[in-house]
Amino acid sequence: MKKILCLIILAFALVGCESKENKDITILVPNGIPLIALGDLVDEYQVETVVGPELLVSGLISKSHDLIIAPLNLGAKLYLNNSSTYKLAALITFGNTYLISRKSTFLETIQDVEGEEILAYGRNAVPDLILKKALDFSNVNVQIIYQNGIDEVIPFFVSNPNNPNNILETTPKYILAAEPYLTKLELDYQMELNILDLQEVLGDKFIPQAAIFINPESKHYGLIEEVLEKVKNNIYSLNQDPKSYAEKITSKHQYFKNLGAKTIEHCIPRSNINYLVARENINLCEAFFQMLNDYNPNLLGGQIPNQEFYE
Repeated sequence: MKKILCLIILAFALVGCESKENKDITILVPNGIPLIALGDLVDEYQVETVVGPELLVSGLISKSHDLIIAPLNLGAKLYLNNSSTYKLAALITFGNTYLISRKSTFLETIQDVEGEEILAYGRNAVPDLILKKALDFSNVNVQIIYQNGIDEVIPFFVSNPNNPNNILETTPKYILAAEPYLTKLELDYQMELNILDLQEVLGDKFIPQAAIFINPESKHYGLIEEVLEKVKNNIYSLNQDPKSYAEKITSKHQYFKNLGAKTIEHCIPRSNINYLVARENINLCEAFFQMLNDYNPNLLGGQIPNQEFYE
């Protein structure tokens, strides 16, 4: 009896140690779709959330976290500049770039914007490059007007938050958008939209966006494979049942509370969240890097990371 009791106590002690080790693992992640992809794991590790790229850059340079989720182009640029030694482990979000209009403004194919004006964001950032590539691919000419970020584009499109259907003379007909803002327009403002998926225009649903980078000098390096497996399973879960997933994570982080379960549920299918092991998809990554070099050589300096970049 004493022997059985000792084994039970030992088992609980081991579980406690494992739990403490998990809590010691640090993850840096930006708000938005990458955080939704991590969702159910935010209370299992030390997860720090940020807005904007500045803290992601400083994290990758200073080796501040065991894992950092960041745009693939950002991690690659810092690696090529010898500013970061983080290795690319997995790709977790993909093309989330849409051209939209109100129902009253016809938009069925990309040819429908020929000669029109599009309000976009982030000149020469990845969503802008996807838009430009889709326009070039379809031989469509437009005038693109820019704001710094999507959060600056949305107010122009909504125009009057108290009456979103009140279209002003200055209201743009077409804008570049992404989830979860797209769903917020539909649910929060009850707007009926035409939505053109630019990934479908290009025939490529797997344009990498956010990726998981791991610190090769992490004190918890031996546990990182287990973390990656949990992220993979979490992403499978969210795609299988967005409604249950949204309800489950809403109470786990203020960002989720602010979005609300309904918005999270509805934005997941268009967010293109998936899990691909980076080393098994080097060709996919290199095609993306080549697109960056073709449309904005300054992003990567015309270079492509070598094999050592991949975990």
